[in-house]
Order: sequence, then structure tokens, then C-alpha cells
Amino acid sequence: VFEDREYVDMYFDNILSYTRNSTLVIAHLSAAANYSEEEVKHFISYSPRILVNCRRYYTHEWQGSLAHAHLRNVQWLSTNIGLQFAHLMLLASNSWLVRFGVEDYIRNHNVSTRRCS
Repeated sequence: VFEDREYVDMYFDNILSYTRNSTLVIAHLSAAANYSEEEVKHFISYSPRILVNCRRYYTHEWQGSLAHAHLRNVQWLSTNIGLQFAHLMLLASNSWLVRFGVEDYIRNHNVSTRRCS
């Protein structure tokens, strides 16, 4: 994410409200965003279901840097956190969920990355 705190709060609320309680959200805070230390702490403590990658990379539109940040999140999860998962959904901060069922869709259509181990 790179938007202001109020937007990120609404974005997190949107994802949390349309996903199951067992679903984790991994957030990347763009290094291009000038978040204060207090804002970073706020995002880290926002919800137990939201994990904030402590490594920040610069992101900019149309340069592939968002894909890089997504891939670094996957690497951080598997290498540093040791979290194993069967499915993964990549979502940009301007993508909002509008109904329930995203997890069922992903499972039923086997749309995911391969299992990380």
C-alpha cells in the first residue's frame, strides 16, 4: 500500500469484512510512501489477521515493482515467518472486494500458487 492512513484503514476493513476469520492478509508498505513511525505501528497492530512485511520496497506504477513487492511478500512469508499455505491471492491496494466467497472461488477453481514448503 502507499495511500494515506485513512484509505489503508478502509482497505483493511474491506478485506477483513469479506474474508473468513481464518484468512490472513499480508501487507506491503511501499517505501515510496512517507509513513511515520506511528502510522507503521498502527498498521502492524491493526488486526491479528494482518501481517505487515517489515521489508519495504519502492513501488511505482507501470514498472513491475508491484509484482516484485508481491513476490517478496511470498518469500518473506515462507522464509522469515515460516508460514505454509495452500492458496494465495495477490491484490493491489486499489482492488476492493464487493461480496463474500473469494476463498471458495480460489479453492474450487484451484487458482493459486503452488504450495510453498
